[in-house]
Amino acid sequence: MNKKRNVKPGTGIATILLIFVVLAMTIMAALSYVRTWQDDQSLQREYEYRQAYYKADAKAKYICDEIIQLKDVEEISTQNQVDIQFEKNIYSFQIEIRSNQVLEVQMDQDGNILEWMTKTKEEM
Repeated sequence: MNKKRNVKPGTGIATILLIFVVLAMTIMAALSYVRTWQDDQSLQREYEYRQAYYKADAKAKYICDEIIQLKDVEEISTQNQVDIQFEKNIYSFQIEIRSNQVLEVQMDQDGNILEWMTKTKEEM
């Protein structure tokens, strides 16, 4: 009656470990996929914003050059569909970047840029 029992791991232990390893790898793969998708969405939004900003920036530079060369503000305003204001020897106009953000530009009569900044509609 005094026999020693040797406990040996059975074949079920290996199967359970294999299931846990596969489950852990599946969870890690899903988390990795979600993170990659979020990074892709973030980069896509940043790309679209930069593209819109550079388009507005180029348009603003073009308008500034036209003002310096032609000095006909009404014609430039009509051609570019931008409201250009002239007060106290300062030209000012705004170009929309996104629905809630604009590029605000102010320059003097000599062509010196006084202000070139992005503003949200709440700041204005």
